[in-house]
Amino acid sequence: MTVLDNAPRDQYTATSGQTVFPYTFEIAAAGDIKVLKAGVLITQGTGADQYSVSNVGVNAGGNVTLVTGAATGTVITIYRDMSYSRLTDYSNAGDFLAADVNNDYDRLWLAVQQNSSEISRTISVPNGDPSAVNVVLPAKALRANKLLGFDAAGDVSTSIISGDAQTIADIAGDITTLAHIQDGTVASNAITNVNTIRANVTTVSGISSNVTTVAGGITNINTVATDLAGSDDIGTVATNIAKVSTVSAGITEVTAVSNNLTGTDTIGVVATDLNLGAGSNINKVGGSITNVNTVGTDIAKVNTVAADLSGTDTVGTVATNVANVNLVGGSIANVNAVGGDIAKVVVVSNDLSGSNTIGTVSTNIANVNSVGGKIAEVNTVSVNIADVEVVADNLNASSPNNTISVVSSNIGNVNNVGGSIANVVSVAGSLTNVNAVAANIGGTNTIGTVAGSIANVNAVGGIEGDVTAVAGIASNVTAVAGISSAVSAVGLISPNVTTVANVSSDVTVVSGISAKVTTVSGISGNVTAVANVSTDVTAVSAITANVTTVAGIQSNVTVVAGVAGDVTAVSAIASNVTTVAGVSSNVTTVAGIDSEVLTVSGISSDVTVVSGISTDVQTVAANITDIQNAEENADAAAASAAEAAASEARAVRNFYMPSFIPNTDVSAYLGSNSDFGAILLTGSSFYTENLPSILSDLAQDTGTYNLGSLT
Repeated sequence: MTVLDNAPRDQYTATSGQTVFPYTFEIAAAGDIKVLKAGVLITQGTGADQYSVSNVGVNAGGNVTLVTGAATGTVITIYRDMSYSRLTDYSNAGDFLAADVNNDYDRLWLAVQQNSSEISRTISVPNGDPSAVNVVLPAKALRANKLLGFDAAGDVSTSIISGDAQTIADIAGDITTLAHIQDGTVASNAITNVNTIRANVTTVSGISSNVTTVAGGITNINTVATDLAGSDDIGTVATNIAKVSTVSAGITEVTAVSNNLTGTDTIGVVATDLNLGAGSNINKVGGSITNVNTVGTDIAKVNTVAADLSGTDTVGTVATNVANVNLVGGSIANVNAVGGDIAKVVVVSNDLSGSNTIGTVSTNIANVNSVGGKIAEVNTVSVNIADVEVVADNLNASSPNNTISVVSSNIGNVNNVGGSIANVVSVAGSLTNVNAVAANIGGTNTIGTVAGSIANVNAVGGIEGDVTAVAGIASNVTAVAGISSAVSAVGLISPNVTTVANVSSDVTVVSGISAKVTTVSGISGNVTAVANVSTDVTAVSAITANVTTVAGIQSNVTVVAGVAGDVTAVSAIASNVTTVAGVSSNVTTVAGIDSEVLTVSGISSDVTVVSGISTDVQTVAANITDIQNAEENADAAAASAAEAAASEARAVRNFYMPSFIPNTDVSAYLGSNSDFGAILLTGSSFYTENLPSILSDLAQDTGTYNLGSLT
């Protein structure tokens, strides 16, 4: 029987529930056939996962029938697997039957087919290769744990450790990623560029949090930098910060003064008067305050004089009786003085019994004198009132508009900025780079990603030569599993061989760089890590100059990051800082008179009072000499008036007493002064024109008077 030249192997992909699968080759016995279901060897029988065979010995083959139908897509592989043994023994003089001989010869050819099929699925050398090609494997001990490959001459080589091949297979995707950011597929020379600045990348990584902070506040940093590089208002404020602090400490008082100057401006009124120097009414009043106080204490007497002059005018009566008034002529000058200045005395009286602004001035004379002694400073405040108002408005504003308070409370930070101004200037000088860093951190944050994987980046940096080598053979590494036939011999790492098969074209090249492959295998974790951040590496590669710049100013970036909050605060009040800087001389002036401002603020109500009665103060000042003598004059006038009245009474009585009085010595009855004792006037006649005066005087005496009939 002939043997057909059929391959002793068939493979099918099952449809749903399919049970019958043909085999197209001859088998000598049912046991010579093997069936793989989804790669798993199954056996003949009648069980659920078994099969039966038909047409044993038929040249064209037969069917394999599964007991249980296969699932859709299940791969069924059928192949011949007969033993290589002779089953027939021919004896001398025994039967030599054609069937037995044919069967033996068929088995030989079937075995040859089976062997040929197995050989076709192994590695072989093309007929065109030199006869001297070496395909002999090294000894077992030498090839243990090694990967089969070929050297530069095409001979068999096992220099690559299989574990390394396994590792490379595991990171094949990562290697491809790295290759693509180096060979131009995604980016060009990204790994090389990062390697060139690996020291700077390490530096930036070390201050990554600071770089992030600076990036987050880049707008504010730009504002501060612009100011420092331009008008430097921040520097001005920093230079005068002690004075600003002084003004801030007394800002309530400055506000009080400012409110007065911009409102009723009583301080201005007082200041105007005090600026008159010797002609200052307040100074005059202050210089004679004792006398003014004395007038105030005896105001009742002054009031009495005033009431008489404006009422019954008894003083006028005294004047009418000039003869009697002459008796008090020694004091008439004083009385005349009082009379001549009676309107002023009335004003003083009205003040002392009313608003008593003179008393207020007197009580607060120390404060008035203080204002007078510091009038230049008060004037300065007045001249610079607009600036003081700005300062006051700022300090009175609620947060965050009270920027002077903010600057004051954060003066340490402002001073820090001032002390590190060179660094801030450096940041400003590299603003483009800092902006680039900021844009990165605020966007894709590739710098943050590099910083977060800095160990991996450092690892890549440490094997720059290897990475460069890998980059140079990027396409080959990408195709590391391209020699699928050779990898099939590995067997135990078939999944990895499958991966390598995707890049089969360069296995020969990989064999030639076995040492480098081993190196890559040793850092497979790093390769994977770098591959995971390949976009970041690409981004860093594109801004290598900026990363280098940031690395060069790492201390400055750290300093700025440390005061990011302060820089933000200063930036937010840039206009206010500029305002304060523009009036620094005014702030200095106000700071220099903080005690005076405090004093004026403390007596602002008194200053207002003095200002409100400035006319009265001027009047008092103009008549200060009279006021000084007012008490003495008033007392003298009162005494003179009394003496004049008594004299008049005595004269009247002396004139009208008739001779009926027993004792002609009238003085014996008059007693002393106006004390008449008990005098009986009867039967007397006299002119009534003097009666009021007489009655008035008699009313001051004791005794009984019978005037009789008056005509």
